[in-house]
Parts: sequence; structure tokens; C-alpha cells
Amino acid sequence: PRKQEKLSGTPLYMAPEQLLKQPVDHRVDLWAWGVSAYELLTFRKPFPGENADEVLRRQLNRRDFVPPREVNADIPAELERIVLKCLDQDMNRRYPITNRFGISKPTYLTGTSTRRRSGLVSREHTSSEAGSRARRFFIR
Repeated sequence: PRKQEKLSGTPLYMAPEQLLKQPVDHRVDLWAWGVSAYELLTFRKPFPGENADEVLRRQLNRRDFVPPREVNADIPAELERIVLKCLDQDMNRRYPITNRFGISKPTYLTGTSTRRRSGLVSREHTSSEAGSRARRFFIR
């Protein structure tokens, strides 16, 4: 882990340890991926705020946090589990390396499932293009 002197980045995508100016490592990227995935699946920010302090407050006090499946019931439980693990407040409970959450990736995201899954995005924004974008995002 490396210690950071000042904040560099967009607070909405920064992990709690970054906002607290604690030592960081590659797991901050997993956090940012989790934020992006949450947004892609729900069309909402998981921890909205006008500034870094407000974002951090929402990250640490999750009273207002809404799990992805409560926003969009069509999100598969396994996919929600992956996103929530990436958004864990404790960096030690996030995936240790990016390859680990690839192992958890359901087969429908790779296009190998015999049953086509739709509904990866909220009903208000459902389209085959959005579903394709979601699959491309998750199989990187």
C-alpha cells in the first residue's frame, strides 16, 4: 500500500480509504469498478454526494444505501453479490485480485448460457443495446 498526500480523482468513485487519505493499493480500482457496475445496473450512484466529505459519510454510514436488487429486481443475485463485495467498506474483504471476481462471473455474462438473460438494466432503460453494454462491461 502507498500513502497518498492529496486526493486525486472523482470522489464518487473513490474508495473510503482514499477519501480518508489512508494507504491504498489496487483494491481501490475494484471499488471504482463496483461503483461503475452499480450505476450501470441501477442508473443511480451508490453513494451520492456533492463533495468528498458527503460521499465518505454515505460510504461509512450506509443507512441510506440501497442494494442493487432493491432498485432493479432483475439483477441476478450472484451479480449483486459481486458488486457488493467490490463495494465493501473494508478493503481486506474485497476481492484480493481482479482475477478472483472473474471466477464468480456467471456464464450468462459471457454469452455461453443456453438461457438468455435480459433485465440487466432497470426497466425504465431496458434495451438490447444497454444489455450488450452491460455484458461487455462485465466480461472485461
